[in-house]
Amino acid sequence: MFSQPLKPAQSLPSWLRNTLLILLLCGIFFRFYHLDHKVYWGDEVYTSIRISGYTAEEVTEKIYTGQPLTLSDVTAYQRPNSDKGLKETITALAGSPEHAPLYYLLARYWVKWLGNPSLYENAKAYILLIRSFSAIISLLAFPCLYWLCWQLFHSHLIAGMALGLFAISPFQVLYAQEAREYSLWTVTILLSCVTFLRAIKHNTSLNWLAYIVSLTLSLYTCLFSIFIAIGHGIYLAILWLKQPKLPFRSYLFASLTSMVLFLPWGFVIYHNFTQLEENVAHLSQEKSNLPLFWLLNLSRSFFDFNHGASAINPLSYAVMGMSIYALYHLCRYCKLEIWLFILTLIGVTGSSLILSDLIFGGIRSTIARYPIPCYLGISIAVAYLLATQLKTSLKNRDTQWRRITIAFFAFGLLSCGISSQMEVWWNKSPFKTRHNPEIARIINLSANPLLVSDASVERVLSLCYRLDDQVTLQLVLPQQPIRIYHHRGDIFLYQPSSKLREAIAMKNNQQIIPTEKNWLWQVIDNDVNP
Repeated sequence: MFSQPLKPAQSLPSWLRNTLLILLLCGIFFRFYHLDHKVYWGDEVYTSIRISGYTAEEVTEKIYTGQPLTLSDVTAYQRPNSDKGLKETITALAGSPEHAPLYYLLARYWVKWLGNPSLYENAKAYILLIRSFSAIISLLAFPCLYWLCWQLFHSHLIAGMALGLFAISPFQVLYAQEAREYSLWTVTILLSCVTFLRAIKHNTSLNWLAYIVSLTLSLYTCLFSIFIAIGHGIYLAILWLKQPKLPFRSYLFASLTSMVLFLPWGFVIYHNFTQLEENVAHLSQEKSNLPLFWLLNLSRSFFDFNHGASAINPLSYAVMGMSIYALYHLCRYCKLEIWLFILTLIGVTGSSLILSDLIFGGIRSTIARYPIPCYLGISIAVAYLLATQLKTSLKNRDTQWRRITIAFFAFGLLSCGISSQMEVWWNKSPFKTRHNPEIARIINLSANPLLVSDASVERVLSLCYRLDDQVTLQLVLPQQPIRIYHHRGDIFLYQPSSKLREAIAMKNNQQIIPTEKNWLWQVIDNDVNP
């Protein structure tokens, strides 16, 4: 069914095989190196809360009492415990139906089976435990991607090139180290694509069963997997017009079966649709310069120096130009069965996100993790371009494409190396977390510190993962009266509202002064010179 641009029996040149092996090892290394180094940000906090059987509202009600609390009192609601079982976890997940439940249920059992009470008390050990689940899952994407490229091209060179680019993709490494569902989604996308191609090529019940299972798993991992299923349908429908013998009815039966199997969560979405709308309302806010954010997110698959959206970044334009040329090269030199599959993988998800923002307004297409299928398709196209051009250049003794290939590898490795040393990166919502590491160091070096805050629960708990055990917390809701009990030690306010600062200053006749980090304020007695 598919063309073979390179001979199936062709092996990789030894130098390239060794290079790709090094890239693969580097990719594995970066997925586990400094796994606990970056801040445990708000979305990951929500992961811990939900897999423990709580909702954010429940946790807020229990800890925002104005009473002094230890860190153990606060983190107790982010760990598995005997009071909350699977039923409570599912109920908590139903409160955020926009997140399909598979990853969270698996993460719950991962933490429960491998963890213990003493480990839960150690913040770094807990972060290592829960993030290692995503990192280990991300390794499954390696054989799935290689298998997919083999199904498409029957070339070890192209499959190896795709695997090398993917292994050191800074975007893929970042989300392999995050306690969220996106590494699992990447695996299920690739697996559903592989099983789909095998099923239409070898029309057997076993192959279609494999597709049903993989597509269902993908739907239960991320709701956007519906775009993958639609893309498969469009792809097969176009081919079926030219090749009526293709098993289009089998695809319809398989995809409908997956939808039926997904109905339990569909009912959860239906019954909690109002909550879903509230949870995703922020995606409807307006944002200017959408194309710059599309360009930014595309470039992060190949290089990432924590840069923002810019109209003058030459590397971003170089990546865009290379991606466009790679797609052109793919369509020019591959058969319809190959390039159409890549284009539908990219186009259905990408166009759905972009058109929804352009027509209805919003920022869905700017959220970097949503277009993961697009990044996968573009990476495969670039891998095909580099592999075929590199093969030609080796014959002609032309070094241009070898330099371009080395540049892609070098920028990927450099990006991963820089990112691995940083405590805050763009994917950790810096406007909520960028000062947390330094703030935690200031508080931990203080004498018997008390931390007071009326900031949101995910911001406070994100900071708590970096605080030492001697820190006492006192949390209040906005507008809630507060009394600072007699405390011998340093008193800090974390991201306090102006109301909280004024209330403490007036009630205790104390000064509230900012530290060098304006998110942290210190309470000073009036008779003490700051």
